[in-house]
Amino acid sequence: MTLFKEFYNSFYQHPILLWLPSIIFLVYLLKNRQSTWLYKYALTFTIISLFDAWLTANVVFGFGTLPKDLAIFVSIIFVLLGDFRVFLILVVLTKNDYSAKSFVVALAWSVMVPIASRLIYYYGIGGEIRNLFVVYESLFVVLMIIWLSLLIPKSKDQQTALGSIKQIPFFVIGYYSLWVISDAFILAGFDFGFGLRVIPNFMYYGVLVPFIYFLNRREST
Repeated sequence: MTLFKEFYNSFYQHPILLWLPSIIFLVYLLKNRQSTWLYKYALTFTIISLFDAWLTANVVFGFGTLPKDLAIFVSIIFVLLGDFRVFLILVVLTKNDYSAKSFVVALAWSVMVPIASRLIYYYGIGGEIRNLFVVYESLFVVLMIIWLSLLIPKSKDQQTALGSIKQIPFFVIGYYSLWVISDAFILAGFDFGFGLRVIPNFMYYGVLVPFIYFLNRREST
C-alpha cells in the first residue's frame, strides 16, 4: 500500500482527523446554547457527522470491521443524511418554511442522485466501484448548479433573514468537485489522489455544518 493510500485508510484520517472540527464545534454549541431552528439543525447534524465518521471507517473503533452488508447499509444511510442536511437547509432558507413539508421536499431531493447514479453505473459505465463515486459526485455538482441557477431567489428582497444562501451550494460544489478530481487521479493510478481526497472529506465531515451555522447566524444578526 502506498503512502497516501495508507494514511487515507488509517484510523488517523478516518475518524480522528475528521472528528476534530466537529468535536470543537460541538463544544462551542454546547457552551452557546440557543433555541433557534438553526442551532438545532447545527447540533443535530454535528452529532450525526461524528457518528458518520466513526461508523463508516474501515475499522470501526470499539467494533472492528463491520460485516460487509451492514457496512454497506450504514454507508448508504449516512450518505443520504449527508446530502439531506444540504437540501434541508436550502429548502428551508429559500422557502422560509420550517414545517414538516420542508423535510419531505428535502428528502425527495436527497434520493435523486443516489438513484440516478446507480442507474447510470449499473446500466451504463460499470467497472470498479470508484466509477460509481465519480458519477455520484458529478451529478451532485450538476444538481447544485441547478439550484444556483434556477431555484435560489436572485433578488435580495426574496432572501430570507437567515442569509447568504448561494454560498452553501458553492461550498458543496467545492468538496464534490475535489472528490471528482481526486477519484479521477486514483482511477488513473496516482497515489496522491488519496491525499487530495482528504481535503473534501474534511470539508464534508467537519466544516460544512459550522460553515452553514456561522454564515447564517451572522447574516441574521
